[in-house]
Amino acid sequence: MKTLKINMPETLFAQLSEYADSDNATIEQVALLAIAEKIHFFNSMEILNERAKRADFDMFVKMLEKVPDVEPMEFDRL
Repeated sequence: MKTLKINMPETLFAQLSEYADSDNATIEQVALLAIAEKIHFFNSMEILNERAKRADFDMFVKMLEKVPDVEPMEFDRL
């Protein structure tokens, strides 16, 4: 395991500490979770961008044209 030393503004550290206290966790646990979530976000964006490059907008429009123009069922209304 590696060690990471981070300098952060006092206000950010105070918020981090509050979240850790309210979650009965250590500051390190909350910070590690935040970093892991951000990395997951970046990985997801890469995957979505790659899939978007393969998208065929014309095919999408053709598929939408096949959807019937009817009112949604009662359970499916907003």
